[in-house]
Amino acid sequence: MNPYGHRVLLILEAKKAKYEVYKLDPLRLPEWFKSKNPRLKIPVLEIPTDHGDRYLFESVVICDYLDEKYPRNPLHSKDPYVKAQDRLLIERFNELIKGSLECFDTNFAFGSEQIMQTLDIFEKELATRETTYFGGSRPGMLDYMIWPWVERLYLLRCVNERKFDEKRNLFPNFILLAWSLALGINGVLTDGVKLIVGRPRPDFFYRCFPDGIETADMQCTGDPMAIMEGRKSFPSGHSSLSFCSLGVAAAWTCGRLRALSRRRGSGVRVLCCLAPLAAAAAVALSRTCDYHHHWEDILVGSILGFSTAIFCYRQHYNPLSSDLAGVPYIVSNYNLAKYLNGKPDVSPLKDPKEIESTPLLNGNKSDKWI
Repeated sequence: MNPYGHRVLLILEAKKAKYEVYKLDPLRLPEWFKSKNPRLKIPVLEIPTDHGDRYLFESVVICDYLDEKYPRNPLHSKDPYVKAQDRLLIERFNELIKGSLECFDTNFAFGSEQIMQTLDIFEKELATRETTYFGGSRPGMLDYMIWPWVERLYLLRCVNERKFDEKRNLFPNFILLAWSLALGINGVLTDGVKLIVGRPRPDFFYRCFPDGIETADMQCTGDPMAIMEGRKSFPSGHSSLSFCSLGVAAAWTCGRLRALSRRRGSGVRVLCCLAPLAAAAAVALSRTCDYHHHWEDILVGSILGFSTAIFCYRQHYNPLSSDLAGVPYIVSNYNLAKYLNGKPDVSPLKDPKEIESTPLLNGNKSDKWI
């Protein structure tokens, strides 16, 4: 389905209107369609009336007509100024459409800057309105008009993967958010478990009795601070911290190099991904050298740190084994909807085949779009 037709279908679904979809082969258009639509533009809305069928063209015109004909769930703002602003933004969005077409036609030689500039304008406008949607608490006309193209932007990666990834880097570096979140969560968990468990370190005896001779009443004679630290063996803080910090780095490297999603092996990529984990393991194993930790402390600390790292990385990035590995949710095809519109799937389109074969409800003749 082309984006212009997608616009109209979104409005029909938002209005809960009865409709029927005609599927036509663009290379074999029927004569009746050519006679009714000499300019051969799509989409086309066929409106049954008592005086014969009437036709409307242009997606924006059709959507405005549907919004006025079906007053349920109004999509335009009641504020005339906001409504005018939305219309201006819809016109401005044409720059992104033109830029997308130029990227396809010129292999990113032209058009990419238009896309980024237009997206920046809409980003700032949405931030100014301080709402989940441009339409407020729910999608409005402007949201539905821009969504079909925003949803398809990731297709540009098929044209030139390297150029697309260069533009992708213009988005905020979400790895810093994942890293800072992981460090905070890991620190709280590690210190909390240390205080709750209170397991003595392997050298606790000499912390309690520095001269190696225990007292009759078993009261420690060592430094109180050293004794307190001696009850914080489980889990290892150094192990959890190293695997948390370097684990995020390993996950980010794996995603950027697509080591698990390329469907073919690469020794160099794998070594690059394992290098941070090897450094973390070296730090963790060093904790046994001075008898500060038991091996169980190191093992659990390492698992805790690495699990926290992967959990926080996945809050912002796609799975490492997916085709979108290394891509933040904010710029991926599916999750960009959550960023712009505040929920996982603003598009009501679930199964195109099912939608395109929607019958007339109750046998009543109603609006049709082609």
